[in-house]
Amino acid sequence: MPKNKKKNVKLPEVTLFEYKFDLLKMEYEKCVETYQDIYHSIWKIFSYYSAITAAFLISSREFFPSFELPLLVLIGSFPLCFWWVGIYSPMNRYGEGKINRLIEIEKELRLLITELDSRVACHFEDFRRLKPNKSIWYMIKCKSGIKKWPPKTWFNIFNPSKYMRVKFAADLMGSLLSIILIVLLILFVIGWINKDLSLFIDP
Repeated sequence: MPKNKKKNVKLPEVTLFEYKFDLLKMEYEKCVETYQDIYHSIWKIFSYYSAITAAFLISSREFFPSFELPLLVLIGSFPLCFWWVGIYSPMNRYGEGKINRLIEIEKELRLLITELDSRVACHFEDFRRLKPNKSIWYMIKCKSGIKKWPPKTWFNIFNPSKYMRVKFAADLMGSLLSIILIVLLILFVIGWINKDLSLFIDP
């Protein structure tokens, strides 16, 4: 019986272009998935902490009838302040790193494929064209004449992206909560020193 000869299977050759493209594509998809998971987790946790704050403020008069209103507001603000300082801020920095990497990958893809339409591979670059951590002050400087208006800025002001609206709302809420906490703490300290502010209602 003749022995079956092993057939040499020729594997398809992978060019350097295809290898680099596949790596960038895989990294891009993972970065997008991670970016979505980060902010999904942030807002999911925010909903939990908001529910805790709302439940406390609604039922506080019933369970803590001797507490003054400023003290109840101070205690009720802690969950949302903790969310902003301990969860939103660090996770948002991580998300910013991911979106920066996504923009870099899009630029690398445009360089890799010269005939690629730039409108196809600049999704995240357009998504955060006007950074919220700079846009407010940048617009103030432009309004005062310190800086010149960049092209299409007027469009971004009157029709800001979802990225800008959400980030600005979160930063504004965190800043207001921090100011409220600081003011209440200062008032409590001054009242405690002067003995003219009571944290509890006299029976």
